[in-house]
Amino acid sequence: MDPEEVLLGSQRLAASRDERAAEAEAREGIAWWNDLREESRGVWLRLANSAVPADAWNEYKRRRSRVIEAFDALIGDEMRADVFAELRGLWCEHCGRPQPLHGHCHCMNDE
Repeated sequence: MDPEEVLLGSQRLAASRDERAAEAEAREGIAWWNDLREESRGVWLRLANSAVPADAWNEYKRRRSRVIEAFDALIGDEMRADVFAELRGLWCEHCGRPQPLHGHCHCMNDE
């Protein structure tokens, strides 16, 4: 097989993989946005300083990665999965912020 054809084939494969990853990322962002309440959407748009939902999604991911990095600095990889499994329930599923100790997020007061 011609080396140029192999190179082109591998480039196409990488591009296809990148495209699928981008599509999956977009679907995840859309699902995140659709699960948010209207008030929470406003919060994330303000935090992103934008009117574009994709910018709010990127701000959410940026802040989430900072939390993960902070945990990684505090605990080892062995404990990370256990800690996140326990902490998952402490984050509000509507607005994505930590819930108060009483278990009801401020965004739930609007109902």
